Amino acid sequence: MFPGYLYLENVDRSKYGSLLTGLNTQQSLGNDQYPKTVTEANNVLSNHKLDIVMRTKNNNDESKLKNKPKKEKEESHEQEITLSFAQMEGKCYCCGKPGHKSPTCRFKNKPREEWAIHKAQKNFVQSQEPGPTATPNSTSTTEQTSSTDSARVSNGWAGTHIKYGFAQADVMQKWILLDNQSSVTVFSNKDLVKNIRATTDTLNLYTNGGILSTNLKCDIPQWGEAWFAPDGITNIFSYAEMAKRYRITSDSAADKAFIVHLPNKEVRFEEFDNGLYVFIPEQYKNAQFLSSVEENKKFYTPNQFERAKKARDLYHAIGTPSINDFKAMLRMNMISNNPVTTEDINVAERIFGPDIGALKGKTTRRKPVQVIDDLIEIPKELITSQYAIKLCVDMMKVNGLHFITTISKNLRYRTAQYIPSKSPNEYSKIIKEVILMYQKGGFQVTHIFCDNEF
Repeated sequence: MFPGYLYLENVDRSKYGSLLTGLNTQQSLGNDQYPKTVTEANNVLSNHKLDIVMRTKNNNDESKLKNKPKKEKEESHEQEITLSFAQMEGKCYCCGKPGHKSPTCRFKNKPREEWAIHKAQKNFVQSQEPGPTATPNSTSTTEQTSSTDSARVSNGWAGTHIKYGFAQADVMQKWILLDNQSSVTVFSNKDLVKNIRATTDTLNLYTNGGILSTNLKCDIPQWGEAWFAPDGITNIFSYAEMAKRYRITSDSAADKAFIVHLPNKEVRFEEFDNGLYVFIPEQYKNAQFLSSVEENKKFYTPNQFERAKKARDLYHAIGTPSINDFKAMLRMNMISNNPVTTEDINVAERIFGPDIGALKGKTTRRKPVQVIDDLIEIPKELITSQYAIKLCVDMMKVNGLHFITTISKNLRYRTAQYIPSKSPNEYSKIIKEVILMYQKGGFQVTHIFCDNEF
């Protein structure tokens, strides 16, 4: 439902305002008619008759506004700004109009309390909070106050903005975000938490997609108590709450990630292509997120899907050639009365993927490269002429550590071995190991040259 909701939220309200109002009214009455996918939302908008009357009324209001003095125009414009807090995205925070930012706005000198962003936020919060109700006597008023105090209500804000096309609920349920625009920590994946329980407290989470209310709490390993919202689209750690518990470091020039320093390890929240800082638990890192045909066909119209099926049927009928050969047959008009086009072939590949039958019939096992032993045999004459080894031994010191180093006079083969202590037993042990090494190669150590230390 979330992709369809995003699609409807960005339509022109002067043309589709009555449609959105009707959907909202039906949902409040318990009849949810919101389209679940982008395709359904597009079909609903296509079948809707544009709000011509509303558009004409707005044009008349604009024509009347042009005839007003400049001062009255500004006052009338300020009264017309009734955007919600989420709709202020991309608009001037001062006057509420698109096309410029608040530093360049001509109304930037007016008090901050009168800015459109503050008015929109105040109206949004007031519209969601329950107002006072009339009571017949003072006794009922007292009872209402005491019942309100017994259940604590928490208000929070989550400002995670998700780029459309990346907001796949099944994938984001496996993510954990570190969001510096969220005031509370809230999870929605029951596999990542423990001890989910109902409480008397209530959380009203204000987001850019509406209000998310929950009275459930859970326990997160190595974190503790947090809110649990089964209707949420992802799992969010509040940056402010995380910073109070653990140290967070980040160097954008070296690595685009937030590093959370736990007592026994470090956790990386890496930046994804959509701008979110994400940590994927180990249990989901090896999972393959494969797209199914049902998911792929949602991006195309029913007519495109039917033409794609015809293209795939024709592909099977002619013996599953390669895709390039299939397209070449259509371009050369080798199949008479053929309704399939190259675009239908491309759509079929995106929806159905590569054909399994063609892969099984044409994919063969390749013969591996033969492993050849390329070791060079040393001539026997060379070993015989250098059979007697004259070994030079000395001591060297590197960073306070002692090593015994050896080198043969003719072969010029060098060794170096660490010794824990400068004792005769250690010297004898290491020199014997070097002599055995030469014997394994077919040589014999006949002379050892060293100083009086050995």
